[in-house]
Amino acid sequence: MAEEKQVAKLDYKKTFLIGFGFLTTAAWRLYNIKIPLVLYYFLPVFSWSDFIVGVVMVIDNIIAIVLQPYFGSLSDRTKSKFGKRMPYIMIGIPAAVLAFVMMPFAPNVAVLLVLIFCFDLAMAFYRSPVVALMPDLTPSEVRAKGNAIINLMGGVGTIGSFLVGSVLLDYDPSGATAFSVVGIIMLVSLVIVVLTVNEQKITAEMTAKYGADFASDRTSIKDFRVKDAEKVDAGVKKGIFQRIKESDTVMIFREKDKSALFMLLAIFSWYMTINAVETFFSTYAVNILGISPGGASTLMLITPVTFIVFAIPAGIISEKIGRRKTIKIGIVIILATIFMFIFVRDFTILLSLFVIYGIAWSMMNINSITVVWQLAPNGKIGAYTGVYYLFSEASAILSPVVVGFIFSLAYDVMGILRYTLLFPYAFGFLILALIFMFKVKRGEVKLTAKEIDDLKRVYAGRS
Repeated sequence: MAEEKQVAKLDYKKTFLIGFGFLTTAAWRLYNIKIPLVLYYFLPVFSWSDFIVGVVMVIDNIIAIVLQPYFGSLSDRTKSKFGKRMPYIMIGIPAAVLAFVMMPFAPNVAVLLVLIFCFDLAMAFYRSPVVALMPDLTPSEVRAKGNAIINLMGGVGTIGSFLVGSVLLDYDPSGATAFSVVGIIMLVSLVIVVLTVNEQKITAEMTAKYGADFASDRTSIKDFRVKDAEKVDAGVKKGIFQRIKESDTVMIFREKDKSALFMLLAIFSWYMTINAVETFFSTYAVNILGISPGGASTLMLITPVTFIVFAIPAGIISEKIGRRKTIKIGIVIILATIFMFIFVRDFTILLSLFVIYGIAWSMMNINSITVVWQLAPNGKIGAYTGVYYLFSEASAILSPVVVGFIFSLAYDVMGILRYTLLFPYAFGFLILALIFMFKVKRGEVKLTAKEIDDLKRVYAGRS
């Protein structure tokens, strides 16, 4: 008699321990605070110094776009006694720490740039694998709550990084002490993950509890998708263009059902909004509303704090009403708050709006990557994690540049009022995100009979 599969439950302790791996990425916060100042110290004062600093500070985003999908895909195919993801974590974190703690000791800008490149490369090496570790070891039904805990750990790391900077950068302006402390935290986090998270053992336990497909698409549509995701002539030596054509990133565009593509386009679109608001709302608040820089910083701090507090509830909500519906509700709420930003002048009301904004953002962010994982073909969670970051990081590069360009075009016509253009820009990309979300037909653990039937027709080549 076959054993009955248990109802999926989240192992909170295991998920918190996995979260220590993601906590290490909070080193970016201290990096973003101190490294621009170090660059200005080394560079001579001239008209292009701001541009050079800006270019250096987006190198990490560029490297992430190029390499994170590759390393995510590579980790899917990795086999070792430590598991699929752990080798990347065990190599990447120490390499990142080494480059990170040496930055304050750089004697000149050339050495600093080499260390920055090495740090960015090491972080890209393990970012997708460390994020993919949780869905690898967690039943798909409870991944939203699992992702909430991972983000909660990332938030703890971010707050810790800011606190280290606020206390130690004044104590030691060189940054050596602060960078060393964060480096030690990263190494301790690595030790915790290595000693407590045994990929192969946990996989065996989860398989025994929930079945061999516990971390994969368990809907009946997977039998139709597998043919769509297959690569032919696997043993044939291929040129670079053929490899690109058959890469996991390009395969997303070629798959018959476009749910994954539309999900990623929705993510790109709402990150265009989020990055624009994060970059320029404080400028709008100071110049248009007359709020002090400190007050503007307080407003911007509310969103990440609210996000962290509401992360787990956002995961629970999605389990009750569905991931896609939760995301759509989040988009509509942010649309409403951005519309109200246009008219509100009172600081207290703005503060309340940013609380609502942070809650809605958690509803979108916590559930979006879980949809992407659900849309990944079996054995492709790492690759799809990397592609998720490709789309989100692309917006981080593009959005501030595009908004800055729009402001520059409107400078002579609108003067200081040009900063109000932030809102129609943000509103427009959110509308796009909502349109794309309505085209996402999968992503839930369970699909309705009609959704499955519609998808079968898509894979059979019938409209």
